[in-house]
Amino acid sequence: MDSTITKYARKKLAREEAIYRDYQALVSAPGSMKTACVDVIMEKYNYNSRSAIWKICKRVEQRQSNGSVN
Repeated sequence: MDSTITKYARKKLAREEAIYRDYQALVSAPGSMKTACVDVIMEKYNYNSRSAIWKICKRVEQRQSNGSVN
């Protein structure tokens, strides 16, 4: 299935994976607040919506649970 994914889609998936990894790294720190972590991610990746970050994390988690992404 990877061969049918466009170059743009691969870049989007890679960006979403990076956002998810950064989010998990921030949240895993003791005493961290999820909202503040999302604010840091929003600033870093130039997003204006918290819900976009939440949705990205949810999509990545679903892909990982389905086994479609390593």
